[in-house]
Amino acid sequence: MNLEGTTLALRATVAGGLIAAFWLSKPLWLSSRIYPFTPVWTFWHPMPPPWDRVVFAAMLLSLVAIAVTPRATHAIWAFVLLAATLALADQSRWQPWFYQYVFMLLALACGRGGRSGAMDTCRLIVVSTYFWSGVQKINGSFLKDTFQTMVAPLAGAHPVLHPFLFALGAGAPAIEIAIALGLLARRTRNGAVLLAMAMHLFVLLAIGPLGANINSVVWPWNVAMICLVPTLFWNTANSARDVLWTPRFAFQRIVLVLFTMAPLLSLCNLWDAYLSAALYSSNKNSATIRISDALADRLPEDVQEHVTVGTGPGKEDELDVDEWSFADLHVPPYPEIRVFRSVTKWVCGFAHDPSEVTLVIERRKGLLPDRGRTTWSCQDLAR
Repeated sequence: MNLEGTTLALRATVAGGLIAAFWLSKPLWLSSRIYPFTPVWTFWHPMPPPWDRVVFAAMLLSLVAIAVTPRATHAIWAFVLLAATLALADQSRWQPWFYQYVFMLLALACGRGGRSGAMDTCRLIVVSTYFWSGVQKINGSFLKDTFQTMVAPLAGAHPVLHPFLFALGAGAPAIEIAIALGLLARRTRNGAVLLAMAMHLFVLLAIGPLGANINSVVWPWNVAMICLVPTLFWNTANSARDVLWTPRFAFQRIVLVLFTMAPLLSLCNLWDAYLSAALYSSNKNSATIRISDALADRLPEDVQEHVTVGTGPGKEDELDVDEWSFADLHVPPYPEIRVFRSVTKWVCGFAHDPSEVTLVIERRKGLLPDRGRTTWSCQDLAR
């Protein structure tokens, strides 16, 4: 496939993946929801109805134009402007697939749709995503928690697969890192493409409707990657140096910093987990909001559904932030402390006494010593 054909295929795949993901997570992008917003700046308010639906429809239309028009530079910039407006209004929208897709489209726009530097920049995004996704999974919780949840239906239906699934889970970090390094080298590139496609097919089988049937918003991302990886890498002659450093293509330097270098900071809790390919790593911050019985009764009914009533003396009720986010937004919560604090402040708005609410955060494990579990009261959050 020539450069123009590759560009058209890439644009269509990314745009299609975004349209599907946006539709599956539609409540995330609209303003008529209960789950609180966390804007980048306090003055940047969510788009009020009905303009939120107008902007959402305009984003989808711009993606259609990106997919079908021969020259889509203007459509890409229109989409990026609309997407940035919404992303600044709520950090929960910074999902890993959204981050990856937006920067791939930006690479194509900066390359005017036809420069090889744009293609190599997209290749760098893919390679970096696989590499850091593998690194993030090097922890004791991935195999025990996340992978077990993913393959539970397969393991239950086919006990004979237990040894294979255990080996696959234990080897998952090495597999993803091997894919990343294999895609860089010309000799191993095609083999890495096949391995990547097989991995995404397995993930779809494990978490899709035939398996655990969870987190449907990442199903189209896995489908898109099955198309993107061969489009970008199959039988290509580009060297590893081209992928990492194309001369005279400045946007690639930005991608090199954000996708290849900055995730290293996440290992010291200095860069966001979701911007470091840590979605299914089991190594990210998690939050529970402890509340009194009286406060639980004051919450909206849709939120009360996600409250677990405490049993026994001194036991408080608990609001499950993960469950609430999935139910209201159709995506996992953005796992950063600033977002959890923002969500808890909203809950504090229903409290008659600051002691009725306690935010408990289990911090992700990094290379540097951390404080592990941290708690905040409403008074702490107000400071």
